[in-house]
Amino acid sequence: MNYGGVPLKPLPHTRGDNLLVVGTAAGQVKPITGGGIYFGLICADIAANTLNRALTADNLSARALAGYERAWRRKLARELRNGYLGRKAYEMLNDRQVSRVFGLLESTGIIEELSRSKSCLSTGMRMLSPGSWDKN
Repeated sequence: MNYGGVPLKPLPHTRGDNLLVVGTAAGQVKPITGGGIYFGLICADIAANTLNRALTADNLSARALAGYERAWRRKLARELRNGYLGRKAYEMLNDRQVSRVFGLLESTGIIEELSRSKSCLSTGMRMLSPGSWDKN
């Protein structure tokens, strides 16, 4: 049996002949937290619409299903890319640097602003912030 962790980046292709890949399997997850329900639901809706059109046309070729990939990437690619870059940058920091970065983000109000946003960074920033860690 083969298994692995949650992918941090989307697959290069999420469609093929008779195939659409959606959610965690497609790498449509928040790179900072690994959460995928929100993105998965968005992409499932896009997939359902794409499949409805393809089935109506009796054409499940990769070309006919390509609209799914274009649509979800248009909607989510920027947020996924930015989250991935943020995660990679965070992984390069030591504990002291992390505390300093979050101190700056908190003192400038950025964390508060992100917590009000719908960005994938909002939950991730709260989870990664040293002030939210259990000190026991």
